[in-house]
Amino acid sequence: MLNDDLAVACTFGSTERVRALLAAQPEASKRAPYAEDCPSLLHHAASAGHAEVVALLLEAGANSATVDEDGQTALHHASSEGHIDCVKLLAPMADCPELYATDRYQMTAYHLACENGHEACVGHMLSLLEQPPSHLEPRAAQLRRGSALFLAQQGGHDHVVETINASRRVSVVKGQLETIPSERSSEATLDSASSSSSSGSPTASPAVDDSDGSNAMDIGR
Repeated sequence: MLNDDLAVACTFGSTERVRALLAAQPEASKRAPYAEDCPSLLHHAASAGHAEVVALLLEAGANSATVDEDGQTALHHASSEGHIDCVKLLAPMADCPELYATDRYQMTAYHLACENGHEACVGHMLSLLEQPPSHLEPRAAQLRRGSALFLAQQGGHDHVVETINASRRVSVVKGQLETIPSERSSEATLDSASSSSSSGSPTASPAVDDSDGSNAMDIGR
């Protein structure tokens, strides 16, 4: 009876009831599948948009990586329904594995948010995909450049389309700015070598800290 009560409480967002039931049987939050039609309590709460319940389940040890029969995590469910508070709890950082997880249709939570026109969810996940750890950058770049824009366009979600395009414009500008220090450093090195050659001095070129390109501009000038 406890498990049935807990599933109902999670589905309807009865926060205090969930808190009391989890206190009596905290391991119930980790059970997966929870029931025949319930891959996990976290899926139920996320699908319904009950952020406080999602937080309680995560605190009790619920596994956010659990998937349903379609390979979807609770983040997939929350993103598909546009529950931004749940999305923020389930994908709080750029190295969150669920952010990059694909379901059986090769859709990530980000794709589902784009497809269904949930601008706030798209914006949050884009902000994470723009600052991934180095080992996830290739995957993040693929998601930023992939089919998400097409899904938003196909659904007629103009605000989402603009959010994605704005992010792409920022990424292009950022990429251009990041090349400037190294280019300036290379130019300064050439100037220094040319100056040493013309003066006939055998003195070695000074060490250069070109972390921001500022010192490099003064060498050989």
